[in-house]
Amino acid sequence: MKQDYTLYGWHLSYFSGKTRGYLNFKGVYFEDKNVNALNLMYRIPKKIGVMVMPVIKTKSGEWLQDSSIIMDELDKRHPQYCVTPTTAKQLIAAMLLEVWLDEWWIPIGMHYRWSYPENYSLFVNDASKGLLPYMPNFIRKPLAVKIAAGLQKFLPMAGVRKEQFLMMERWTNKILDVFEYHFSQHKFLFGDKPSIADFALLGPMYGHLNRDPAPKRDLLDVRPYLQNWVERCHAGDGKQGIYLENDEVP
Repeated sequence: MKQDYTLYGWHLSYFSGKTRGYLNFKGVYFEDKNVNALNLMYRIPKKIGVMVMPVIKTKSGEWLQDSSIIMDELDKRHPQYCVTPTTAKQLIAAMLLEVWLDEWWIPIGMHYRWSYPENYSLFVNDASKGLLPYMPNFIRKPLAVKIAAGLQKFLPMAGVRKEQFLMMERWTNKILDVFEYHFSQHKFLFGDKPSIADFALLGPMYGHLNRDPAPKRDLLDVRPYLQNWVERCHAGDGKQGIYLENDEVP
């Protein structure tokens, strides 16, 4: 049986974690493939128009890009386990949270990845194996190093500047404390079932903060309820759950 979808992404990718968790929740049959150099630099730009991940290829040969568009489209095709709330307050709250997490948390994810040298070796190791999986390390490592250098050049433009590190870290710890308390009371953001907001939160939490060594140790290991939520959400738990009654927003 040919899989319905193929997900091209990396486990270290911000939006790949968001998309993979969603696909696990939907229960669709998909193949999870690491993006290699040929796909990233030639095949995906040819199909999508830009070098980007994650992307999804359907069984019929369609290519879908942008995590929010992917979720919207697959919810239409597979209405079971829809992740968009249907009541007014929960819907607007989920949409606002998705935008906030998709955009405003990118500097946080980039800071905690690239400002701490101990994370570097994991990135280079994963990226080199993804890009050139069948090549020896001395050949594939330089390409991963080049990719890392390119990403690091974007840090100042993304707001990741040394004079802001202290402010960013105080803010992050404050917000993570809010999430830690919330997940001590609820399985997901709006009850016992994940929403578009949960998968948006999974973006920075899975690929960056709960996987890179430094933020995992300092931010997630000390917040067990939040860490358990990351694992539940990425695994696709909550299929039998429901959102809070009476359109309640916690």
